[in-house]
Amino acid sequence: MVQRLAIYARLSQDRDGTQTATARQVADCRALAEAKRWPVVGVYEDTDLTAYRRVTRPSYEQLLVDLGAGTVDGVLVWKLDRLVRHPAEFERFWEICEQRSAILASVHEPVDTSSELGLVIVRVLVAFARLESATISLRQKSKAAELAKAGRPHMGGRRAFGYTRDWRDHEPTEAGLIRDAARRILAGESVNGIAKAWNEQGVRSPAGNPWRTSSVARLLRSPHLISLRRHHGVVVGEGDWPPILDRNTFEQLRLVLTTEHGRSFGPPRRYLLTGGISRCGLCGAALLARPNKAGKPRYICAKAPGRPGCGGITVNAEPLETFVAEAVFAALDSPAFTAALQGQQTDDGDEALAAALYVDEQALEQLHVDHYVDRIIDRAGFIVAKRALEERITRAREQLARRSRRSLLADLPPGGTAARAAWQCQGIEWRRAFTVTYLEAVRVHRGRPGRLPFNPDRIELVWRV
Repeated sequence: MVQRLAIYARLSQDRDGTQTATARQVADCRALAEAKRWPVVGVYEDTDLTAYRRVTRPSYEQLLVDLGAGTVDGVLVWKLDRLVRHPAEFERFWEICEQRSAILASVHEPVDTSSELGLVIVRVLVAFARLESATISLRQKSKAAELAKAGRPHMGGRRAFGYTRDWRDHEPTEAGLIRDAARRILAGESVNGIAKAWNEQGVRSPAGNPWRTSSVARLLRSPHLISLRRHHGVVVGEGDWPPILDRNTFEQLRLVLTTEHGRSFGPPRRYLLTGGISRCGLCGAALLARPNKAGKPRYICAKAPGRPGCGGITVNAEPLETFVAEAVFAALDSPAFTAALQGQQTDDGDEALAAALYVDEQALEQLHVDHYVDRIIDRAGFIVAKRALEERITRAREQLARRSRRSLLADLPPGGTAARAAWQCQGIEWRRAFTVTYLEAVRVHRGRPGRLPFNPDRIELVWRV
């Protein structure tokens, strides 16, 4: 005779948070327990948790603990698949039941665990539950792939930032923030700055979390902003929702966020000419930012094991950065320089170049699948095709990089005076982007003994135009 019966109920998905399905399960179980005169001493419920994949179900695990401790001596379920959907998990459950002579009963199945034949039937039912789960999973995956190829949005999970939940329209405020962030980053601002500004404005992610640099960068690199549908990380076609960004802006933005000079992750920059812009005039190695013992900022060619530096160059940062900025302002006042610059500032073909880059990147992804996964391309063919695609991708990225560096000048009036005024009110990331728009490198050569601490004659500017 069962003296202490436990009811277990489970719901795989609780989309609206009402848990009405588990409530119905418990009601039916109580009705059967009352008819059998089984006293119910506890109800264990797990919501939004599967029994097919190996995930931790807190209430189920507590049920096993209470079974093992003898707190309950019987378990009643609405159906066996609510309890387990995996034969190995059933054996784990039943081993505890056998140790305590506990029973298992079901509302909708003729479960009799008192005989070996009854146990065989239970095991068959559990095996069929696993098969049913596998079949459902296969159908869901097939349907998800079909919807993705048809361009339908992914409707599961949280709402996408910038879109309404049904993907039919933009969320106006969020879409505006995305467009503004794209414009500001292309104008030289950092991803750190965008994340900080959004958090200060009280903007939160769809999950209600503050923004981090990585989450902002991930959002701005996501193809769904230009209505491209991804499935398992690979773009499979055009989406049927309205784009937030145009293709050309997105490709330039993605390039800025993935190139060495445009990526603004980690702590904000304090030096203008780090990251390979300033170079040692003796050995060609990139200068590093190293303040002296008094904390005064300097650039040095560091000599250390594993580094290419020779250790022969040191220069104070402040006068060098001032010299470089003034040189750029002076160049912008030169008619010859301005004419050469305007000759390079053409956006003709940008959209076609960005589209070609996208096609080649997708082809490279598919090539890896064809070789490593589907095995339809041999090693020799894979290497040849991979090399050709990577060369085209590199050339396209270099061309777009040159053009994107000049995008911040679109709203800047010509001439050094306007540039100097903009410089005064902008941060370090904008100043850095402005500088590398015109300068390929700043080479610092060795000074002469007895000269002033900063000698402009030591500095060699390598111009882009």
